[in-house]
Formats: sequence, structure tokens, C-alpha cells
Amino acid sequence: MIVALLFYCAVAFFLRPLRPPPAKAAATATPAAVLVATVAALGIWAANPYLGLVVAVGLQAWLLAGARLVAGRLVAAGLVLLGLLPLLALVIDLASRFEAGSGVWHDLH
Repeated sequence: MIVALLFYCAVAFFLRPLRPPPAKAAATATPAAVLVATVAALGIWAANPYLGLVVAVGLQAWLLAGARLVAGRLVAAGLVLLGLLPLLALVIDLASRFEAGSGVWHDLH
């Protein structure tokens, strides 16, 4: 399920320029996405402050990608991947704690 969701997000991210949103929606799309991500990060922080900190670090890179302060889709895609590095670090830490190696992905479901 997670892989399918990530695949859908990647396809939507790279096909977005082919289908531009209506003019009214384009002006509010980025602030709305930032608002949803911020509320989700606050909810995660309320449940688990350590995980909320990790999510907030990744959210900073996604904010730069969403604000379009940098030019180019490749740079924006790099920022999105940079925002996923804290998640990767947590999974690697989990794998080392349980001595699961690369099989930890199977144990996470």
C-alpha cells in the first residue's frame, strides 16, 4: 500500500505540468498543501514528539519545493527526496536495533 501511494505521488508530481490546474486553484494550491502538511505534522508531534521532529525536518525541504523558490523540476524533485532522508534514517536505525538488515521493510507492515 505504501509503495503504491508513493508511486502515485511520484506520477502526480511529474505529470503535474502536463495538466495545469484552473487559474483560481493554482493560486491557493501551494498554501493549501502547506497547511495540510503542517496540521499533519502537528498531529504527529502531539502523538510522538520525536517522530514529529523527524517529520518537521523533512517538511522543511518540502516547503522549499512547494514554494518554488528554486528553479527547475529536477531541483524540486531533489528537495522532495531530501525530505525523505529522515524517514530512511529512522528505518536504518530500526533495522540496526532489531538486527533485521534489509528485511526490516517486510516487518514494518
